[in-house]
Amino acid sequence: MINSFTRKVFKKMIIGSSKTLNLVKGKVNFPETLDPLGLYLHVPFCKTICPYCPYNKVLYDPKKMKEYAEAVRKEIEFYSRIIKDTEITSLYIGGGTPTLDCDILCDLINLIKENFNLTGDICTESHPSTVTSEMTHKLREVGVNKLSIGIESLTDSLLKKIGRSHDSSEAIRAITTAVDQDFTTINVDMMFALPGQTKDMLKNDVEKVIELGVDQISSYPLYAYPFTDLGKKVIEGSIKIPNWFQKYRLFKKLEQTCFDAGLLRTSVWTFTRSLAQRYSSVTRERYIGLDPGAGSYIGSYFYLNTFSLEAYIDSLKNRLPIAVRAPFDVNIQKVFWTYWKVYCTRIPTKEYEKKFEEKFTKRFRIPITLARILGMCYSDGDDIVINSRGSYWVHQIQTLFSFGGINTVWGSCRDDPWPSELEIIR
Repeated sequence: MINSFTRKVFKKMIIGSSKTLNLVKGKVNFPETLDPLGLYLHVPFCKTICPYCPYNKVLYDPKKMKEYAEAVRKEIEFYSRIIKDTEITSLYIGGGTPTLDCDILCDLINLIKENFNLTGDICTESHPSTVTSEMTHKLREVGVNKLSIGIESLTDSLLKKIGRSHDSSEAIRAITTAVDQDFTTINVDMMFALPGQTKDMLKNDVEKVIELGVDQISSYPLYAYPFTDLGKKVIEGSIKIPNWFQKYRLFKKLEQTCFDAGLLRTSVWTFTRSLAQRYSSVTRERYIGLDPGAGSYIGSYFYLNTFSLEAYIDSLKNRLPIAVRAPFDVNIQKVFWTYWKVYCTRIPTKEYEKKFEEKFTKRFRIPITLARILGMCYSDGDDIVINSRGSYWVHQIQTLFSFGGINTVWGSCRDDPWPSELEIIR
């Protein structure tokens, strides 16, 4: 009840409307001329399924992997005819575990490079168990220059509690192997607010990965989405996760440990040795998503592919696997643009005004005024910078909306390959 009321208040204040935003069936409507795009490739296969993970994934099967790869090739061919010579500013590969079959992954990367005008970074996620000298060499050969390793923690008792299939020694081995290669950036994903995690545990883990030579730490709080196995256990009370105050204290310890080591904050949850080494998966203004469950934001529409691997493979025999779409009017586009700038902790107001032909401080006067009063941001020339307190509360607001929207959309899409209507923003 309280969360629902608070969500409505924030939605009215930020979006300017209390209406829901729905994904519905509809025609694909791509504009004739496209601005530069990011490209996302989702590889849904995992050797084991983590109980907290909300992302679209299936257990690894070699036969299905080959069928998936053939379907992705067809989707690449479909999009290559649509976007033609449009600049692709980055390729980000997530999952799942993209590096489970490195040869297939490398073949797909080469196919993307052959069919698209790729001008920027190639980044991929990986599981510690897949990181070997042979694998990293193959990735470098096809142009991957940024590698992320999902270690989550270096404390074995915590890894066991969240159902990870690796231990700290394997994580350390993977990091050591990766930093010995000539990648531009080695990122590690770490989680905080884990069941039973203390500030000292977190501090020791962060200090260790910095000592091992990583370029960036991306650290996220544990989300217990109700449709996941972990979320169900939290609801029934068999697992207890830190409350908001404990989470805040862990966040502050994480932040201070990174700052003490000389790392820079480069987004709400990332800390990096230098701005040039920044690794990010989520801050593209427009992008195309390939694979089951991938989203695309093209022109003035957001599109979502079917989550079903079987439906994805079958649909690509004659059409794109898009299941539903949502129109993003100018107002939603302004909010979307601003959200990702907030995520990066710096809002370039002059860039906003050039893009949307209105004053940023006029459109977002109420939330920015409130953030200033509460000490969550400050001005740096024409930019508005989100500080430490603001970064934490960005997460809290994100959680408020994502638990409703993501749980509804992703939960429903797992059950129905071709849903007729879904609420994104409730």
